[in-house]
Amino acid sequence: MNFDITLEKNGFIADSSKTYLVGNAAPATRRLVQIAQQAMWQGIEAVTFRTINPSGRSLIVLDWFLNTTSVKA
Repeated sequence: MNFDITLEKNGFIADSSKTYLVGNAAPATRRLVQIAQQAMWQGIEAVTFRTINPSGRSLIVLDWFLNTTSVKA
């Protein structure tokens, strides 16, 4: 079961997701969830984050986003 919560307020978006195994999940299912979580954290660790301050607001953004869109710090 996956819970995915997205909040939006004043132009800011926050997203969170959590997966739970329900009942007696098969070993292959447990392994898939474990590998997916490890891959997610490896991906997060591989990117660089930067704090920018447009209009007096501090934001933490991915450098990847800054370099692939028209948004510039």
